[in-house]
Amino acid sequence: MSNSKQWMKLQPLPSEFNHPAVSRINSSEFIIAEYKFYSDTDGWKIYKFNHDSSKLTPFIIDCIDDNQAQYYNMVYDKTTNKLYLYTWEDNAVSGMMTIIDINTKQFETSTNCFAECESGPNILSVQGTIHLIGGANNPKHYIWNNYNKSLEEIYHFAEYSAIFGASAFYLSSKDIIILIGGADRGLLSFEDINIGIWIFYLKNRTWKQIKTRCPWNIGRAVMTSDEKYIIIAAANNNYKGNDIFILDIRTDILVLKKSNICSPKEGYHQMVRTGDALKDEMLVIGFIKWLFNTNDFSDLVLPPFYIMQLIAKWYNTETIHWLEWNNKYDEENDHYTIPIKQILSSIDSNVTEETINIV
Repeated sequence: MSNSKQWMKLQPLPSEFNHPAVSRINSSEFIIAEYKFYSDTDGWKIYKFNHDSSKLTPFIIDCIDDNQAQYYNMVYDKTTNKLYLYTWEDNAVSGMMTIIDINTKQFETSTNCFAECESGPNILSVQGTIHLIGGANNPKHYIWNNYNKSLEEIYHFAEYSAIFGASAFYLSSKDIIILIGGADRGLLSFEDINIGIWIFYLKNRTWKQIKTRCPWNIGRAVMTSDEKYIIIAAANNNYKGNDIFILDIRTDILVLKKSNICSPKEGYHQMVRTGDALKDEMLVIGFIKWLFNTNDFSDLVLPPFYIMQLIAKWYNTETIHWLEWNNKYDEENDHYTIPIKQILSSIDSNVTEETINIV
């Protein structure tokens, strides 16, 4: 089932972005990198997409060799204003980390990081520390040691030979990392070993599995800026399916729901969020307070805070950008958007909600 009419279609991305890596750099912009395996363009490029203008512009050029721009992922660390790009070259024995200063565009590359993760790792920034989790042929969790310029193993998921197609997020309010979905790609079938949901407690550096199976095998996900919801675009073992699930993470009792809105197309694609609900709320409440200080509103009482918060929800501009992973190197890649509040208000009442205790 597809309902792409509920999504807004933007200008397609060029064919060289058929397997893009993406990372947010602020509330209105994200960066997107070429997948060089299918590209016949000269040089390797990172582009910047601006949500407000819907423009895609070149941002960084030739910071890594073309042969390394095939199996990678990246994350922006706002504490250092640097982009961490993990890459893997065909026939190589180890990966490499390229660190790019967003302001100066200067970069440094550290080789021989480790010898297991070929592609698709989750890479995220947690209070200035870079974490790399899973990926093809990698069942381990590493952190980046900036002093030694190396990745250090801190956990081994002994149950698996790989963790592919999962999504990882840092929840600052709970001081945990949550790893959602994915499958053991080291096996012939994704259906036998489903990763489920895991929690990493940063305080004592331990992992705990809180759900043994998810209703999908691989997927992409985004988390709302207020850390209340995670939205998952799901697919199954043969890259089919376009269901969307919502994980309510507001309390220690997580609630998994199914949306009645689907992704624009079936399969395993890319997603990224723009907008910031907290900033939107501050702007709206600030405007309301200013308004009630004017002469026109001098005889009226300022609404209670919770009323102003309800008003702010109508202004919330958080948006999901859905980017197609197209295996056809000579075709453009579709780009769709949808407001997050539309997804959150689209619960499928025919599917029973599931609760998960993280304590």
